[in-house]
Amino acid sequence: MKPSFLIALLTICFFSAKAQDNSKKIKEIKLDFANMELDVPGTLNGLSEGSLYRFVVENINLNLYEVSVNHGDTSYSKAIDPPSFNSPLLSVLPDLVEGIKKSSVEAPLAELTKQSFLAYAPADGPFKKMNNVDLRKIKAFEQLSNTEGKLLTLVNSITESEKSLNQIKTGLHLYRLYESGIDVSKPDFTIYQALDSMQNHIKELSNSRVAIINEGIEITRITEQYAGIISSDEAVKSHLNEVKTIYETIVDHIDKTLSAYDSEQINNLLENTVYTIGKRNSVYKSAPFQLNGEQAKLRYTIEPRDKKYNLQSYSSEILFPGKTKTFFTVGMAFYGATLSDEAYSISTETAVDGTITYQLVNEDLSKIEMGMAALLRGGKRLENKNLSLQFAFGPGVSITNKMRPRFLIGGGFSYGNKHRVALDTGLIIGEVNRLSQQVRKGGVNESTSQLTVSDLKAGGFLSLGYHFNL
Repeated sequence: MKPSFLIALLTICFFSAKAQDNSKKIKEIKLDFANMELDVPGTLNGLSEGSLYRFVVENINLNLYEVSVNHGDTSYSKAIDPPSFNSPLLSVLPDLVEGIKKSSVEAPLAELTKQSFLAYAPADGPFKKMNNVDLRKIKAFEQLSNTEGKLLTLVNSITESEKSLNQIKTGLHLYRLYESGIDVSKPDFTIYQALDSMQNHIKELSNSRVAIINEGIEITRITEQYAGIISSDEAVKSHLNEVKTIYETIVDHIDKTLSAYDSEQINNLLENTVYTIGKRNSVYKSAPFQLNGEQAKLRYTIEPRDKKYNLQSYSSEILFPGKTKTFFTVGMAFYGATLSDEAYSISTETAVDGTITYQLVNEDLSKIEMGMAALLRGGKRLENKNLSLQFAFGPGVSITNKMRPRFLIGGGFSYGNKHRVALDTGLIIGEVNRLSQQVRKGGVNESTSQLTVSDLKAGGFLSLGYHFNL
């Protein structure tokens, strides 16, 4: 096998494979949303039936807008909601606890101690030993006050944890606002850090609840141990009820808070933020579409995800492939050409002596030939959409004298949109009759039977025709 043939074969295979690969590529129609510039590549004009294309929107905030192409695409996130502060906030718990306390603990305790000492202390002698009832009252007050103090300490700890959770919640909302294009500072934490911090604070709340329950057990123990004192002394009884109410209030409050931050609630809180990350300035790509005809009409709509954003909607459509300026058509034409046959005849004259003289006579026929042609035309539209420049070639046949085949090649202009009138000019080639060299050199005599011979000649033509363009 010759090397040149092998190289030619490999070249053909390479370009064939490349053409097949290009046919599989997805053509992209790109819209720069930030600058409102549409880029329709010229390669779309080369799309054929079965080709794939897609719509791409660049520099768009998909947190604010949703894109629909021909039909509604799947929306992967909903409108950004403001943070909800309907969950219990333990930052208000100290106020609730203060509202429960009817009187300070120290005043009844001091008053009871003073009365007990005065009742048993003579003016001029040492204190007598206080009776057991008074000591039990003081101990009951002291233990209740100690329990109350621990509860109030836990309130402060719980409040700090709750404040931290609300700060994270607000930070997540600011994160969503930032990703939505609002001019706010981007929070300096990640979603993973927010989740980890929330879990730590919820763990602290759970530990605080265990400590509170332990204080509840202590309240039960005090109630049982000093049941007699509590039933007979209104001050101790009132203080016990106060501590119980504080305990129940804190337990109810912390239970509501923990339920507000269970796994489902945390997932809902983080979900919207997770979906917004990285879409502040992102790219939308539609699924590929297939061209199933000669032209496709791509409709797209870009709408705000929520009307409350007061953002503008955008909608348009693109028709492609566009009608190409180039064309190829076949049409009929009538032509006139400078090709023509030469016609001669022989005249005879008889002299007095009987001599016959032969003379060649030129019939001087028309030098214009008429005929019909089927021309293949290819060209391009000019700025005036109805006017186009073209080349033309094809077979023809003369109809003036004899029907003879002709070949025409040239160019010209066409006028019209689909139905076009064409005016062409150029070169026409065909056989014509010319005086034979024998006659030209030797003249004619009684034996001359053929005056002309066929010869291939070229001339000019001017044609007027019609062709139809899709």
